[in-house]
Amino acid sequence: MDWYKTEVMQNPNKERVADVIANTSPHEEKWFWYYFGKLYDFDVTNDEHVAINADTGEEYDGYGPVSVAGYSSILMPEISESSKLEMQKVVTSLFSKSIK
Repeated sequence: MDWYKTEVMQNPNKERVADVIANTSPHEEKWFWYYFGKLYDFDVTNDEHVAINADTGEEYDGYGPVSVAGYSSILMPEISESSKLEMQKVVTSLFSKSIK
């Protein structure tokens, strides 16, 4: 998992961050990854669903069978506000960006 996490840090996307959160045990680490994702403008706690053409996989254009694609949100575990702030500070200091 450590090599995978390194890959996620180098090439972040919502799917990968969500995968790390789902496969991480400590609640504080889950929040670390949540804030890491926020650095790159995605929030794993928000659903993102779109209609696609089930035959082609392309954005739905009104023709053919419709299907739903996208991401379901992740429910983050409860931790103290001070722990959340600490994880946010760690992410900001490690990656020298402001969390949006």
